[in-house]
Amino acid sequence: MAAVTIFGAAAPGIVDSTGGTKRWRTDIQVVVGPTMGLSIEYDGEHWHAKRREVDTRKTLDLLDAGYFVARIRENHLPFLEIQHERLLQVRSFLYKTAPLDTIRGIKDWLSAF
Repeated sequence: MAAVTIFGAAAPGIVDSTGGTKRWRTDIQVVVGPTMGLSIEYDGEHWHAKRREVDTRKTLDLLDAGYFVARIRENHLPFLEIQHERLLQVRSFLYKTAPLDTIRGIKDWLSAF
């Protein structure tokens, strides 16, 4: 798994939203520092094409709970219409984008914080 190679400890996780009203499963959860958590979501084009509303709500809940969020959007899946300093959305093309390069880019983005 590319996230383990780049970050060390990385695994699927469960995150509570602010106020504990909703629990979200995350594709990859990384503890980056004592006060910094990162959720990485891989959004496959087929599965997420009709999940835009859920993806938006999940992302906003994670951001409200204080997490950094990286969404890897496959192929031509549109980015979510959210602007936030702790949100990174990147495009990944199946068979063309190296997973390690994508995760390295996420780590480089985090280093600015």
